[in-house]
Amino acid sequence: MLRRTIFILVIVFALAVSTGVGATNFQFLNSVEAQSDQVTLADLVSPESRVPAAWEEVVVVQAPSPRRSITVTEPQVKRALREAGVDPDGLEAVIPERVVVHTPGQVILPADVQAEFQRQLEAVLKLPVEGFRIKLVGWTEELTAPLGEVRISILEEREDLWESLLRSYASFAYEIKVQDQVVKSGRARVRVFGTIQVPVLTRDLQRHEVVGPEDLTWREMELARLTPETILDPEDAVGQRTTRSIRGGLPLAARDLEVPPLVQYRSRVRLTAEYRGIYLETVGQALMDGGLGDIIKVENIASGKIVSAEVVGPGEVKVLL
Repeated sequence: MLRRTIFILVIVFALAVSTGVGATNFQFLNSVEAQSDQVTLADLVSPESRVPAAWEEVVVVQAPSPRRSITVTEPQVKRALREAGVDPDGLEAVIPERVVVHTPGQVILPADVQAEFQRQLEAVLKLPVEGFRIKLVGWTEELTAPLGEVRISILEEREDLWESLLRSYASFAYEIKVQDQVVKSGRARVRVFGTIQVPVLTRDLQRHEVVGPEDLTWREMELARLTPETILDPEDAVGQRTTRSIRGGLPLAARDLEVPPLVQYRSRVRLTAEYRGIYLETVGQALMDGGLGDIIKVENIASGKIVSAEVVGPGEVKVLL
């Protein structure tokens, strides 16, 4: 009988050594805070417990979303113990009926997202907009995210941003990261408010009139009334020629202006020609507008002959031989 008792004790001791689990080496917890996206068997015991390293590899459940909790039941714990090679019925440690697993997190409020979008838009545009503000559209829910540094980024190019903002409603690509992990991305839609000083015409201009400094004045206009082609700097308009008739009080667009030709239709020009060292010069009349390097038709006033000539300067063309 004594030998049998000793044999049983040796077997029990060997099993305890082989599993690396002693009777008092660990204690199960009733609540656990998840530190990763998986909850392992080792996570369910107290930090002071000494358990085999293999327990770190035995996944009991997937961790809940940030700021949420789930319950791990006693059968789930026992199943994990068996997977680790431990007989749960032979343990002296008490296995709780339920273990509450909670994942810590933070809430990113729509107001915080809106404020950061507005700050970045102002920084990117670098325009003297008065009262610039935006309002998120269709974004009313709080965003739950893991703990860590939050980074909100607008991904749209500046040119596309500017074009989008010149509407009552704008949209742009964005992403929200926490500790370099993307937690939300897509396209944001916002309502845009603000005004800006824009040069407008002081009078009606007919087609092909050249804009002078006296033809412009400043007017405050809403961003939503502008287009990507709207002229915001008077220097971009002064000295340019209109491509159409424009009413006074309106802003100018890039398509409304062009560089005045060096030679204008029906204007007198200096008509020159050079051949084998012989230089000739006479007066001609341009039959079309022409900029530097353009080939236009010119009538030789003396002979009435029409020739092709290259515009080489203001009021000067050179016959092509």
